[in-house]
Amino acid sequence: MHSMTSIAIIGAGISGLRAAQLLHSQANVTIFEKSRGVSGRMSTRYNGDYEFDHGAQYFTVKTQEFSTFLHPYIQDDIVTPWIPDGLPEEERKKYVATPRMNSLCKAMAKDLNVKLGTRVGSARFDDGHWTLTDDAGASLGEFDGLIVTIPAEQARAILGRDAAAGIKTVSHIANFTLMAGLSEIWSGPWEAIRPDNEIIGWATVNSSKPGRDIDYTTLVIQSRNEWAETHKDADRDWVQAQMITAFRAATGIDVTDAEVLSLHRWLYANVAAALGSDMYTEPARKLIIAGDGCLGGRVESAWKSGDAAGRKAAEWA
Repeated sequence: MHSMTSIAIIGAGISGLRAAQLLHSQANVTIFEKSRGVSGRMSTRYNGDYEFDHGAQYFTVKTQEFSTFLHPYIQDDIVTPWIPDGLPEEERKKYVATPRMNSLCKAMAKDLNVKLGTRVGSARFDDGHWTLTDDAGASLGEFDGLIVTIPAEQARAILGRDAAAGIKTVSHIANFTLMAGLSEIWSGPWEAIRPDNEIIGWATVNSSKPGRDIDYTTLVIQSRNEWAETHKDADRDWVQAQMITAFRAATGIDVTDAEVLSLHRWLYANVAAALGSDMYTEPARKLIIAGDGCLGGRVESAWKSGDAAGRKAAEWA
C-alpha cells in the first residue's frame, strides 16, 4: 500500500495554515509552531480581563480569491467588517477577526495537526527526505517535503546557507506595540488614528472593534517601523517611556498609570524587502519557502503565498 506523503510546515500563521488546509486531505501534514498558540502576527495578548490584538490590527481585501476564502468565515461571524471612527473615509473599510484577531487562524487550524510550543532548530535534507530537529538537537521527525512560512531571517537560520540562498534578499523591519488597559470606559472621539508623529504610527481603541468587551478599554499603540528598527535593541523601559510621551503629545492621553501597561517587540513586524514572487521553491528537494516575505507585509499577501504553496505542494502528494 502506498503511504501518504509526509509534509512538515514551519509556522502556524495564516500562510502555514492556508497551505495545510489545502494539503491535509491528501498528505500527512505536521505544523510546527514555536509559540503557545497559532496566528503568528495575527495574535492576541491576554492580561486578566484585558485583551489586545498586539500584532496585525486589521486586514483589507483586494482580490476575489481572498474574498472567496473569507466568505464562510464572514458568514460565521469569525471575520467582520470594521469601519473605525477617526480615519479618513477612503481608508475606513477594514476587516478584523472576532471576537479577537487570532480567531480566524484558530478556526483555520481546527482540523490540522499543529505542534505548539515546538521550535525547529534546524532542517536538513539528506537521502531524499528532510530531518527536523529542535533547539536541543532532538529529532522532530523525517518528512518527504518541507514548507517554511516563518520570517526569512528565521528561515535562513533553520535551513542553513545552501537552502536559504534563494531568499537572501528578503528582509523584515521591527515594530514596538504598547498595550494599555484603562480603568474607565472609552468615550473619546476616535477609534483608530494615524498620528502625525515620528514615533507613533498607529493607535486604536482595541476594545471598540466588533465583538470585543467594551467594559475593558484597551488601547493598542504601535510605533513607526523605521523608529523601531533604529531602536530595536534599546532598553525596553526607555522605549516604553518614549512611546508614552509621544502618544501623550499626539492625543493628550497619558497612559503612564494605566491598569495594564505592557510593551511587545516584533523583530519581524513588516516586510522591508520582499521576494517579489508568491513563493521560493526547490522541486528537487521538495522545499517551499512562503509567507509574507514573498509578496509583502499584508495579511492577504501572506495568505496568497500560503495558498500558492499549498497548491504547489499538492503535486508532491
